[in-house]
Parts: sequence; C-alpha cells; structure tokens
Amino acid sequence: MTHLDTIQTAFSDGVKLSLSPAGKIEATGDPAAVSRWLPIIKEQKAAIVEALETTSRHWLIHFADRDPLPVLCVPPAAHAEILASYPDAVAAEPYTPTVERPAAPMTLAKGETQ
Repeated sequence: MTHLDTIQTAFSDGVKLSLSPAGKIEATGDPAAVSRWLPIIKEQKAAIVEALETTSRHWLIHFADRDPLPVLCVPPAAHAEILASYPDAVAAEPYTPTVERPAAPMTLAKGETQ
C-alpha cells in the first residue's frame, strides 16, 4: 500500500490525517480505527508528511470507476483537503496543466465570423 493509499483508506475507515503546527502527523477519528492505522502510518511517516504538506492549485483526482478528473483549486488546496472533498477518490496528485496549441492557425473565409 502506498502512502497515498494509506491516507485515503484510513480516511475511509474514519481516520483523518493532518499536520500539527510542529509538522507532526495527527490522526483523529474513531479511537479503534486510529489504533489500527497508527503502525501503518508510522511506517510511512516521511511520505505521508510530505503528501500532507503538498498544496497545489491543480489536482488530478483518480477514481476506481471512471477517468481522472482535473480540478482547479482557488486558493490552493492540500492533498488531505482534496481527498476529503472527493470521498470516492482513490488517489490525487498535483499536476501542471498543459495548453495544447493548434498545429496551424485557424483561418476564416471572407465574410465568416467566429
């Protein structure tokens, strides 16, 4: 299980992961679920901290049953916020959108308008 899977699956199990002001992982939610997840969270601590610190304006949200969804966030959102906003997502990653320009400029015939 990757650190992103851990964050999402723990959230689905009622455990919300966040960072304290000191940069430590805080796991809140159902106490029994938190206890089950703590050993896994500790194993992946560095990667989970990095993911929770990541903020982006552009996220690509992945789902099990459909194509990925590009999302623009204003203001930028953290990874955990994105997963909380899309509970059926299986993963989310920041990305840089690209603008594809046409190979040739468009031309209009005489008298034609756009």
